[in-house]
Amino acid sequence: MMPTPWRRCRLLAAACMFAAGPAIADTPGPATTALTQAGAKEDLELAIAAVEAAMPNIYWHQSRRAWAAAKSRARASVAGVTDSEGLWRIVRPLLGQIGEGHLSVQPSDAMNQRYRDAPRFPLDLLWTEQGAFVLAGYGTAADIAKGTRLVSVDGISDVELLREMVAVTPHDGVIRTGTMRDISGRGFAAMLYRLRGAQSRFHIVLDSPAGQTERNVIAVSRSARPPEGDDPTPLPMLEWLDSRTAYLNVPTFSNARMRAVGANLPDAIHALFGEIRQRGARDLILDLRENGGGSEPNESILFSYLVEKPLHKYAAVEARARHIAVTSLSGKLFETEVFDEDDKDQQRPIHNGRWARRNTAPHGLIVNRRGNGDRDRHVKGDHSRAVVLGDVGVGRSPEPTSPRTTSSLAAAATALSFGS
Repeated sequence: MMPTPWRRCRLLAAACMFAAGPAIADTPGPATTALTQAGAKEDLELAIAAVEAAMPNIYWHQSRRAWAAAKSRARASVAGVTDSEGLWRIVRPLLGQIGEGHLSVQPSDAMNQRYRDAPRFPLDLLWTEQGAFVLAGYGTAADIAKGTRLVSVDGISDVELLREMVAVTPHDGVIRTGTMRDISGRGFAAMLYRLRGAQSRFHIVLDSPAGQTERNVIAVSRSARPPEGDDPTPLPMLEWLDSRTAYLNVPTFSNARMRAVGANLPDAIHALFGEIRQRGARDLILDLRENGGGSEPNESILFSYLVEKPLHKYAAVEARARHIAVTSLSGKLFETEVFDEDDKDQQRPIHNGRWARRNTAPHGLIVNRRGNGDRDRHVKGDHSRAVVLGDVGVGRSPEPTSPRTTSSLAAAATALSFGS
């Protein structure tokens, strides 16, 4: 089984109260990250209970012994936790080793405020399989040339830094590209702060055509970087490079992002492929480099326009239950329905209380379900070559948060089994 979230699946929201007091506090505390020992322990155990209750196969990328050992280490470490940052540094890598790309631990408002006010690493980086390369520098690092390779930070190599980042960012299995996308730009500075806390200076080793150099750079405030721009449009964009070559950029598969701009992806994709067909494109460049995933079956809908025959995508899609509940150490109940109302009739009960997806539209187990009428006509024959720009990464989906929590931990509640 492969534990991967799927379209409109509700995620189990476990209360990880990264704020003052234990997770069951009925009223929000002040904007502080202080945490009692009892609160830290309760949050850790609630996080563990949530993933163990929700995930169909928590041992996809780890053995039972490895998971038991990781929990023991986390429980031993939590005794020394005094604030939510310290708890995050225990919970986040514990969940990271599960290898499920939709597991995340959201920082509280107080944690985010501390980060906004804190000095941070002064380089923006592009992370690739070949290493980390400078995109921009600020303050004392402003003179570092774009394209310079970062070799190490405070004696830790780029290889080890990436390993640390993978451990605390959402990723599927051993796939690192989602992490590299998340920590590129100013993301590395943010995650380094999450891992280490505030630092005033950093010792870095750089590699450029002139050779390796070492230097100390000073942390910079948030204002040292230019303001972040608006989020790019989620709408797919079509550009004609010449009369026969179309360039299609699909930046997301997220229904939520599309709804926010009053659109839906299936209709948008259908319209663009209609134009591609009408204008007689022979070559297509499909750009997915910035696509972090989203809602199923949008990726299958896009794929269906590129093939002539249906693809049997899944052998099975299963959930452990229709309803999942966990209880905190102090007896507070957290529960969720796995399926939305309009998804329930697409499930059937199977063994051991599990539920499986029926092989019926609109989701089913087979790719090439574009809808009704003229949408069922294939467009593959109208163009001869397709180049796909992108990589294997992780998807993202919104995470529900309990009204009394300042942070949430989400766990996928379904599993997809691939087969022919």
